[in-house]
Amino acid sequence: MLPDETIRRAIEDRLFGGARTGGPVDWAPASGGLSRAAVWRVTCDGESYAVRRWWAGIDPRHVAWVARTLQQAKSSGLEFLAAPLGFDDLWPFTDAHDGRWEAAPWLSGKPVQSCDPEGPAMRVA
Repeated sequence: MLPDETIRRAIEDRLFGGARTGGPVDWAPASGGLSRAAVWRVTCDGESYAVRRWWAGIDPRHVAWVARTLQQAKSSGLEFLAAPLGFDDLWPFTDAHDGRWEAAPWLSGKPVQSCDPEGPAMRVA
């Protein structure tokens, strides 16, 4: 299910600019991977982002910790990570229902649905 129009417009303005003149913005559901969050692929004029909605009531410190950890790992050379856009006045976006939203550049590939914590994929990560 898509977010309501007010939230979609606010996110689109943050990602693509409020005065954009390009084509329509497409919201396509995407897999949530390991986080249990709802994720969409949001695309406009060939530019794509993964937009994540953390569940209502999640501790904002947890969201901040996840974002900082991913940003640090990416800046340390793990280029395959989709680190969220930096925390500033725009991100994460909190809606009226205490839902926390974040965005990251869309990367090619498929998200991991489950993973053995002792398996080779986790060792590589």
